[in-house]
Amino acid sequence: MISVDNKNQRHYHAPTFIEPLRSRDAFIDSTVVFECIIYGEPTPYVVWEHDGIELCEGDSLSDPISKHQLYRLTLRHVQLSDCGEYACRAKNFSGEATSVADLRIYSNQQQQDGK
Repeated sequence: MISVDNKNQRHYHAPTFIEPLRSRDAFIDSTVVFECIIYGEPTPYVVWEHDGIELCEGDSLSDPISKHQLYRLTLRHVQLSDCGEYACRAKNFSGEATSVADLRIYSNQQQQDGK
């Protein structure tokens, strides 16, 4: 009789966005934070992109119980040139997933006009 120990078997899961990115509105010189929560086994490799150009690799804060990973991109002192499409791309050998959001930036003049 052959016995198989299932405790040591790994379960693989392609990246899935538990909480996707959300579009943001901001004023010039403000701080913008994009966040998302991703699940994947093994932990996915994550990159952030702005208008299709890679910005940086993603670092995560993990929850050891759920194995969900929180990824955060912080943009400080945003300018009009920072507006556009931001993407978080997660990949492991089981698959790939992407979440996309827009950043709209308003000038101080638009802020005054809105009062």
